[in-house]
Amino acid sequence: GRSTQGQRNTQGAGASYPGVPNNEENSTLYCPSQSSLGLTNPGAEGVRALADALKVNSTLTSLSLGYNSMSDDIAVVLAEGLKLNTTLASLDVRANMLSDGAAMAFADVLRVNTSLTSLDLSHNRAIGAEGVAALADALRSNSTLLELDLVSSGQAIGTKGLQALVAALEINSTLVRLFLAAHIPRKYRAQITKLLEDPARLAVRQAAEADTKPAVEIPCDPAQVKRPRGE
Repeated sequence: GRSTQGQRNTQGAGASYPGVPNNEENSTLYCPSQSSLGLTNPGAEGVRALADALKVNSTLTSLSLGYNSMSDDIAVVLAEGLKLNTTLASLDVRANMLSDGAAMAFADVLRVNTSLTSLDLSHNRAIGAEGVAALADALRSNSTLLELDLVSSGQAIGTKGLQALVAALEINSTLVRLFLAAHIPRKYRAQITKLLEDPARLAVRQAAEADTKPAVEIPCDPAQVKRPRGE
């Protein structure tokens, strides 16, 4: 179960991207559109190159780096690139090896970045109370993030993390989707649900959904598309 309603708008990975190593030995790229990018096993150097590219890029809107065993130190490098990026709207780093350090780094991104609307930190089980509290604190000043996914992350969120989220939502009026694990105490689930269902926040959600347009698909040369191993 999740603490809010609505389907997540997941996007596929994207085309080979300038400045990002395309290493046959450790990297797989997908190619449904030029505005989205997905990497499998890019390695530390690949993420560093990607972070540098993000600092100056003006076209990429969706980035998927899930299931890559990414550690906190690599996430911190990625976060530095995101601080200067002004176009990326969706970041998916689900199912990595991220803990509170990475959550804090992405919280710093949310304090300064004005383009990110969706952040997926789900299935990073080492994210705990400290990391969630940092994200909640960032939400107090952030006015652009619409969706935050913490499902199966923050198993040790505890009272501190949940109280921080409730306090943040009392100030933040633009987050419309917050996904949490099903086992959180009923008291906090009720408080969070009530805040997310506030009429003013629902108006923000409706406006965001009205503005959502399907990604423009740019055909790729099939010969250049790299498929996941095993397909």
